[in-house]
Amino acid sequence: DHLRQMPLHPNLTRTYGQVENPRDEILIVQEYLPVQTLTDLLSKHEQLLSLPLIDMIFYQVSCALEHLHQSNI
Repeated sequence: DHLRQMPLHPNLTRTYGQVENPRDEILIVQEYLPVQTLTDLLSKHEQLLSLPLIDMIFYQVSCALEHLHQSNI
């Protein structure tokens, strides 16, 4: 499975595989990260996000997307 063989990237969680269940749904199994999500950060600190922090978030997201693209994901 190409997702498990993908090189690691600091802005992506590791994907271990997928599981199909009886309701014809596919569940993706990913590593557990005990830190807050981007959604948590944005909802808790909506008024406190500085432009440099927003720039850093968009930079990290774009780096992760570029990595996925270069890995043909």
